[in-house]
Amino acid sequence: MKFPSLYRLTSEAKNVIVKFPLAVLFAFTGCCAATALIELEPSNLEYSNWCWKLIMTCNLGLLLSLSAAFFSEGRAHTAKNKIILQAIAFLFSCISLLVFEPLHRESDIVRFLLLSFSFHLLVSFAAFLSRRTAITAFWQFNKTLFLRLLAGALYSLVLFLGLCAALGAMNLLFGFDFKSDTFQIMGVWIAGLFQTLFFLAGMPLYPEILQPDNSYPKGLKLFTQYALIPLATIYALILLSYEMKILIEWNIPKGIVASLILSYAVFGILSLLLVYPLRDTEENKWIKTYSRSFYFLMVPLIVLLYLAILLRVRNYGITEERYFLILLALWLSFITFFFLFTKKQNILVIPLSLSLVTFIAVYGPLSAFSIAERSQLHQLNLLLEKNKALKNGKMSVLPANIPRDDKNRISSVTHYMMDNYGLRSFQPLISRDLKQVEDSIKTVLTDKKQGRGSYNRWERNQLQLSWLHKNYNLPDSYRDISEPAHRYKLIAEDQELIPVSGFDYIVHIESYQNTVQSVKPGKGPELYYSTNNSEISLRVEDEKIKIRIEDIIKSSTRLGKKTGDTGAEVANEDKDVLIVPRTLLSRNLRLGVYDLRIVLNHITYTGDGKNNIDNISAGGTVLFKKVR
Repeated sequence: MKFPSLYRLTSEAKNVIVKFPLAVLFAFTGCCAATALIELEPSNLEYSNWCWKLIMTCNLGLLLSLSAAFFSEGRAHTAKNKIILQAIAFLFSCISLLVFEPLHRESDIVRFLLLSFSFHLLVSFAAFLSRRTAITAFWQFNKTLFLRLLAGALYSLVLFLGLCAALGAMNLLFGFDFKSDTFQIMGVWIAGLFQTLFFLAGMPLYPEILQPDNSYPKGLKLFTQYALIPLATIYALILLSYEMKILIEWNIPKGIVASLILSYAVFGILSLLLVYPLRDTEENKWIKTYSRSFYFLMVPLIVLLYLAILLRVRNYGITEERYFLILLALWLSFITFFFLFTKKQNILVIPLSLSLVTFIAVYGPLSAFSIAERSQLHQLNLLLEKNKALKNGKMSVLPANIPRDDKNRISSVTHYMMDNYGLRSFQPLISRDLKQVEDSIKTVLTDKKQGRGSYNRWERNQLQLSWLHKNYNLPDSYRDISEPAHRYKLIAEDQELIPVSGFDYIVHIESYQNTVQSVKPGKGPELYYSTNNSEISLRVEDEKIKIRIEDIIKSSTRLGKKTGDTGAEVANEDKDVLIVPRTLLSRNLRLGVYDLRIVLNHITYTGDGKNNIDNISAGGTVLFKKVR
C-alpha cells in the first residue's frame, strides 16, 4: 500500500539535503545538542555550557550557509566557488564555538543574539548583492520567505500538538510513562529539523527569483492598510503631542519615550515594506504620500529620541542597552534622510544597513560591550575620585561613611561590570593581577564542590564581589544598601486623643499609599487632598499647598523622648521610637475658604533622622472648617 503524501515528503526532504547539505547538517546537529541539554543534570555546568555553545554555533552556521548558497546563486558561481563559500561559513561557525561562553559570560548571549539577527537579515538580501535586479524581485523573494516561515510554524505547531495528544493518550490508556522531557525533545526536533526542512523545501533559487511575479496577497494589503498604518498614525499623534507638551512645560522626557518612538518606527517601516509593490499602481498613489509624510514625521521624533538618550547617558554613562538605543537612533536618522532625499526608493538599503550596524555592535573597539565597559569604568572612576578612594589612579579602600546615593551608584556599577564583564574588567583600577585572583577563586569553588557538581556563574560572581568588598570595601551585595541600619518611629503624645475644638469636620489620612480624595461640605467648594510617601497635598479651587513629611521629621526628632523614658508600649520591630509633643506633628494653615489642621499621629521612616530619610509612612487626620 502506497502513501503518496509520505512519498512526496521524503522526496522533498532529499531535494533539500541536496540543495542545502550544510544547512541541514547544522539543523540536525543543533537538535542533537538540544536533546543532550534536556537530558543533562542541571548541575553539569560545563557540559551544559558546551551544549549551548553547539546550539548557538549551529544556528549561526545554518544562517551563514543559507546566505552563502543564495549569494552563490546570485553570482552564478561554479560548483568549486560554492564549496569554498560553504567552507568559509563552516569555519566561521567553528570559531564561534571556541569563542562563546554563554554560561560564564552573559555578554556572549547578547553577542549571539546580535549575530543571529544580523545573519537573518543577511539571508534576506544575500542573493541581491551582486546583480542589478528589480527591487520587486527582492520584495517577492522576501514575501516567499515570510509566508513559508509562517506556514512552517503553523504545520509544526499542529504536528507537535497532535503528537502530544497521542503520547498523552498512550500514557492514559496503556500505562506508558512518557515524561516531560519526552515532549520537550519532540518539540526540539519538530521545530529544529522538521520546520527547517519544510522551510527550505519552498525556497526559490536565483533563476526562479528573476521570473516576473506581480501577484500580491489581498489579505496582506488589507492588514497593512487597515491595521498597521492606522496604528502607526496613532503612535505618531501621541508622540508628537507628548513632544509639544515637553516644549510647553520644558520638562525632561520620560525614558519610555525612546521605546515608543522605536515602536512607531518599526510599525511605520514595516507597513511601508509590506505595501511597496503597490506604490506605483494608479489606485494606490496614496502610498507614496504616506511614505513621505512618515519620514517627515520621523524628524522631530528622532530629535526627541536623541534628547531622551543623551539625558540618561549624561547622568549614568553608556550601558549596552543605551548603546543599542544610540545605534538605532543613528540608523533611523540615516534611513529617514536617505528616503527623504533620494529619488530611487531602494528598500534593499533597510535590511542591508541594519545588518551592518548590528554586526558592528558585536566585536571590536566600537562594539556595545567595549564602549559600555569603558563608560561604566569611567563612571566608577569618577565616583571613587569623588569619595577620595583613588590614589595615583588606582583604587584604595572606600570610606564607610559615603553618601547613600553614591553607595547606590557604586553598587549598581560594580554589579553591572561583574555580571557582564567579570572581575578582570576592574584591572585598570587595581594594581594586583586579577587573572590570578580569578584563578584562586576558581580553585576555592572547585575544592568546595568536591565532585558534587560544578559551580555556577552566580556563585563565582558572589565570591569575586566578596573579594572586592574585603580588599576595597566595595558593596558585595545589594543588601549593603537596600537594608537600612536603623528604622525609626515618631508617635504623638496621647495619640488616641485628637483635639477637635474649633473645627467642623475630620478626615482620616494615611501616607503609605497614593490616594486622591475630595470632600464637599455643605455648599462650599470641594477640598481635594492627596498623599504619598513623602508629602501631603491639599487643594481648593486654584489654591494649593504641600506639606513635606520629611520637614516634620527633622523638626521633631530633637525634642522627642525615647520610649524607655515614658514606659510606652511599642512593637518589637521598631528599633528607635520617640514620643513627640503633638504640636510638633501638627500644622495649621488657611486654604481658600477653609481653616485646616494636619494632625499626624505617627510617622515611620528609615535613615539617620537628619540627612538621609527614606521609606516614609505616616497616619493621622485632617481637621477643617469653613471660615465664618
